[in-house]
Amino acid sequence: MIKSVPRSFVIFVCLFTLSLVAKSQTVIINPATVGGFESGGTFAANGWTEVNTPPLQTNQWFCGTGATGFTGVRCAYIGTASTNNSYNPSSITVSHFYRDVTFPAGQPNITLSFNWKGFGEGNYDYIRVYLVSTATPVTAGTLLATGQVGGDYNLSTTWQSATLAMPCAAAGTTQRLVFSWRNDGSLGTNPAGAIDNISLVSNTTTSCNALLGTGVFNVASLPYVSGAGTTCGQGNDLTPSNTPVCGSTSYLTGEDQVWIFTPTTTGAVSFTLSAPSAFYTGLMLYSGCPVGGCSGPAATCIAYAQDFSGDKSFCATLTAGVTYYLVLDSYASPTCNSYNSLSITPVVGSSCATLLGTGVTNVASLPYNSGPGTTCSQGNNLTPTNTSTCGNSSYFTGEDVVWIFTPATSGQINITLSAPSASYTGLMLYSGCPVGACGPGAGNCIAFAQDYLGDKALCLNVTGGVTYYLILDSYAFPTCNNYNFVSISAVTSGAAGATCATAVSIPSLPYAVSGHTTACMGNDYSGATAGICNATFAYGEDKVYQFSVAAPQCIGISISGATSNDVSYAVYQGCPGSGGTCIGFGGGATTGSLSGSVNLLPPDLII
Repeated sequence: MIKSVPRSFVIFVCLFTLSLVAKSQTVIINPATVGGFESGGTFAANGWTEVNTPPLQTNQWFCGTGATGFTGVRCAYIGTASTNNSYNPSSITVSHFYRDVTFPAGQPNITLSFNWKGFGEGNYDYIRVYLVSTATPVTAGTLLATGQVGGDYNLSTTWQSATLAMPCAAAGTTQRLVFSWRNDGSLGTNPAGAIDNISLVSNTTTSCNALLGTGVFNVASLPYVSGAGTTCGQGNDLTPSNTPVCGSTSYLTGEDQVWIFTPTTTGAVSFTLSAPSAFYTGLMLYSGCPVGGCSGPAATCIAYAQDFSGDKSFCATLTAGVTYYLVLDSYASPTCNSYNSLSITPVVGSSCATLLGTGVTNVASLPYNSGPGTTCSQGNNLTPTNTSTCGNSSYFTGEDVVWIFTPATSGQINITLSAPSASYTGLMLYSGCPVGACGPGAGNCIAFAQDYLGDKALCLNVTGGVTYYLILDSYAFPTCNNYNFVSISAVTSGAAGATCATAVSIPSLPYAVSGHTTACMGNDYSGATAGICNATFAYGEDKVYQFSVAAPQCIGISISGATSNDVSYAVYQGCPGSGGTCIGFGGGATTGSLSGSVNLLPPDLII
């Protein structure tokens, strides 16, 4: 007795569980009987009502053997008589057959599937399916105005499969399921429409594949190439109401196909659709099932390409072991499109060094001077689409070169481009790789100098141990430029020469220096400074040098290779703004060069 109690309890639990499973699904229309028109030789014998009249339609629905069914003996088909599956394209026709169906309450995931064939005429002669209220009149010669589910079914002489997710709100209600044939009275190609194996099933839950409908391809491994195909006849299974937004929802209104794949390695993957004769195609990539049952979709949009043309391509970085869904869809007009191929290909060689292309120099240590060089023949490797934003993207359209360096210590550096014969150059500095295999890289733009001239200068603070990428690029015209040198100074701890207090000391005359810049020095001495003597040219950044003379003398001062023509110099006895007296000045260079002379008196002088 003691043993029999738990034993009977276990049996009870198992039976109870089985009963729950059995009740989780209800077959509303059985494809083997009334859904396949196998219960009798008329629509009425199978529980359907045909509407071919009044007025009498030339092309009518028949239940019988005038068309060979997908399975079994009979099917439903359009013909001019019960003995054929042909229609008269010149006679305008709208014919229907329907039945009222009751959907169980608590089972909102409802799936309609059926087989169909029929060529007709694209956009004009087709089969449609509707789910409407039982109060909706179904009239020969008139298409229903609302309630369409799926797309237009035509352009196929062989049997096809369609699977449609029905509205969740139908659960617990009685609705009218209508199949309609329409032709417009002009052109058209036989055979006419035919339907077989109608299945209507409701569930408490449903699978992703059931919701995706027809036109689903499981990709075993990458790379993958589909070969020629079409979305025509695959149904409009993914719609704006059951699929997460991924770009514009207008590209979820045509017939669709789906490719399912799971990459085995993490990295960049390219997607290419070749469809030169197609229009208004959309290619959308999701992680997770893109179409949801009544609980709604939970997929994430990863990337998409959508426009009026047929061909499409994009790239995305994917994660190994994650299942992705690639959707090909379109605008509602045209309802479907053919394509030559669809490819899913891992990107090989997507490291930063590979993506930067040719013309890359690894700088061993600072200071550095490149000597003469050119961007010509180095290729346009860094573009507005694969490089993170840094200034104006137009300066990423010419050929380019890159210098990579890692300063040992933190502080300030000066970068100078000497390219007096060049034009429309751009000098851009990043921390981290600026280019990516799929879109912009993760590098951060630190500084840039871009204008119609060739010469450029940058001054900025860098962090020891961080790798920097210095890019020299240009406008697309000219496609490339020559340069005298690119220099990167040693790291300094302060801004020497920013003010009189930190003036650069000139130990003796004659004195010459190259590669200096006023960048980062600040506009400390302007036209508003007391005692200034070159106010017209005192509105840019300035650099201060200091030296002493023991006796009166005349010295010559020359500046060459300046990146701007509006340069000047001024010599003071003492510091301007602190009682200093102007001794002499020069300004207004026309070629980036300036020279002059000044008589000096002891003691200390500031220039």
